[in-house]
Amino acid sequence: MKKTNKKSLDSELKDCQPKNDGKGEIRTLKMSLEDIENKFIEAQSIAHFGFWELDPETWDPTWTEGVFKVLGYDIEQGQVKYYDQKKVVHPEDWNLFHDTVIYVFKTGNDAEIDLRIIRPDGKKRVIHIIGKPLKDNNNKIISVRGTVQDVTEIKEMEARLRESESFYRTLFENTGTASIIVDEDSTILMVNTQFETLSGYSKESVEGKKSWKGMVLKEDLETLEKYHSMRRNAIGTPPSSYEARFIDIEGNIKIIRIDVAMIPGTKRTIASVNDLTDLKLAEKRLQTTLKRFYTILSNLGASILLVTEERLIEFANPAFCDYFDLNESPEELTGFTTAKLIEKIKPVYKYPDEAINRINEIIERWEPVTGEEIHLNREKTCLRDFIPIFVGNKPYGRLWVHVDITERKKMEKKLVDSERQYKYIVEKSAAGIFILDKKGIIQYLNEQMSDLLRFSKNEILEKHIKNFITEQVEFYKPENLSKTKVIRYDGFEFLNKTNNKVWTILTVTPIYNEKMNYTGLIGIVTDIGLQKGLEQGFLERETILTDIIYDLMALLNDIVLKEERPEHNQKDIFKTFEKIFENS
Repeated sequence: MKKTNKKSLDSELKDCQPKNDGKGEIRTLKMSLEDIENKFIEAQSIAHFGFWELDPETWDPTWTEGVFKVLGYDIEQGQVKYYDQKKVVHPEDWNLFHDTVIYVFKTGNDAEIDLRIIRPDGKKRVIHIIGKPLKDNNNKIISVRGTVQDVTEIKEMEARLRESESFYRTLFENTGTASIIVDEDSTILMVNTQFETLSGYSKESVEGKKSWKGMVLKEDLETLEKYHSMRRNAIGTPPSSYEARFIDIEGNIKIIRIDVAMIPGTKRTIASVNDLTDLKLAEKRLQTTLKRFYTILSNLGASILLVTEERLIEFANPAFCDYFDLNESPEELTGFTTAKLIEKIKPVYKYPDEAINRINEIIERWEPVTGEEIHLNREKTCLRDFIPIFVGNKPYGRLWVHVDITERKKMEKKLVDSERQYKYIVEKSAAGIFILDKKGIIQYLNEQMSDLLRFSKNEILEKHIKNFITEQVEFYKPENLSKTKVIRYDGFEFLNKTNNKVWTILTVTPIYNEKMNYTGLIGIVTDIGLQKGLEQGFLERETILTDIIYDLMALLNDIVLKEERPEHNQKDIFKTFEKIFENS
């Protein structure tokens, strides 16, 4: 279609004029046509489109003014040839354009494509082309006509929309929590991968097909339907976050928290679904553990007091109430302020003011205290522990523990007295006593043992026992000891400081620890030096008397058998009696 200009229009109108002088009607018709043409040109400019037509023989185009403006060409330069269009079509899109023209002429079908162009001023644009073949009565193509529209802004907007959609879809997909978009009728329109994992359903089986109502436990459905209706009908203010029980594809019931928000400008909602099942089970286990912990604390003999960071009593066991003479039960103490409790327990302390000052000092310093001895009235004594509690680096209260040691202190006093008595007995014992370690080193000896060897204690302690004995028997070695009986060595010889022998009776008792490992021995030494001296003298006298008796018997025998020598017998008798007198 050739461009219609003003001159050709005037010529055509002149030929169409009637023979009469109806100049007014002609003027009106001319003005109407001009107005239509101006509006058409304006419409092309506003919509950024134009019309074109291809010659079936040469394929040369004819453009309207709108096409010239879209492509950035000057209309005064006139129409272009077919291949002149390569200058404006993007090199990468020319084959698409050319192949589309061939397609239309060969098939007689309509075609529609988007092309990139480069205008003479260098600006890149995107155009949308629609082509329709015009046929005669014999179905022969006599022309191809169509439109060109600049869709650059539309394409850019579409790209931004795709980018935005991609961004929000990616965000939706990767929120880290199961998420769904729900339509007004409760149909699930979109789910992410986390929801697939949570529910067990695939996206294909849910999106646009399932209602969320079939995934909620029946007991919770009425409440959730109420919230759903309130949210869409702007009735009241339904909660934006709540818990419910969810049923997955396998029928497992899960505890979930739902966070819901309306999508602006729609009646759709987006919901994030968090699986709280493990958390709830952990909370239940924690509560069970806490109950067990409190039960254990309640039954401890030690008095327990747990105080919060806000200085409120969180827990006290019965032993605490009993120990501090409180009329309140442990349950009644819960929630007491520490100031109120201190006033109640203050009279129980033996020195009340000092005790309360010390408590305040401990709290102020906020450092652990272990085994601090506290004195109460009625001669009661306890050990106090103070334990600051931290969760992470944050203080989270404090624990006071009191252990009654009144009876233990009494027993300790008895043991000290008993130890003092036995130590006196051992030190003053008539027998020498010493203790060796497993290597035979002397660890202890009493005064009698020190006196027996004529060494001072310091000269003997930490020395090996073999330095003070003459015997070859290594009685201090484990293999020479018995686990079941005491071993006695009669006539055992020790060496004193002057290197003289000391005759003794030694009894040895091994010492074993709780694992029956040998750790040393106890030796008890009885001095038998005097007894040994008497025995030696007796033996010597016994030998002399025996010799005398033999001599007398010999003499008598001579008297009886040798009467012929009486003078000799008398002389022998005198000698024998002289010997007796000398040794008596």
